[in-house]
Amino acid sequence: MNAQERNSSLYEITKKNLEHTICALHFNIAHGIKLYRFSSSLIPLAAHQKVEWDYLSPFLHLYKEIGELVKQHGIRTSFHPNQFTLFTSNKPYITANAVNNMKYHYHLLDAMNLSSEAYINLHVGGAYGTKSAAVNRFYTNLQQLPLYIKKTDDSRK
Repeated sequence: MNAQERNSSLYEITKKNLEHTICALHFNIAHGIKLYRFSSSLIPLAAHQKVEWDYLSPFLHLYKEIGELVKQHGIRTSFHPNQFTLFTSNKPYITANAVNNMKYHYHLLDAMNLSSEAYINLHVGGAYGTKSAAVNRFYTNLQQLPLYIKKTDDSRK
């Protein structure tokens, strides 16, 4: 697959995924379901370091529609990054991948205008030795996140 075919495929899959998300939100609204967990696989290859493509700009109208639906109907939303988004690892490349993945999730929420109210839930597994050492690594590695992601949720209701 050449670059143009790849980009076309990524565009079409992303568009369908976002449209299906809108349909799922409408289903939830129609059935009084006030909770929605966005799929971390919503955008194919968005967090892959070797595949860089603009997964935000071409779809701003869809992200905006998703965010407006969520806000208008008081739906609590979240992401739950996959089990490979680890901040307890002692391997720097795993932590770097985790930071990259968190940026991806944040940028999606920001495009939806939901970054200040949606949640990103993390796995804290992977002891790699003692649990106390893993907790210390989690704290240390989490410091690598940009401040805009690390902000507290003290103002949430």
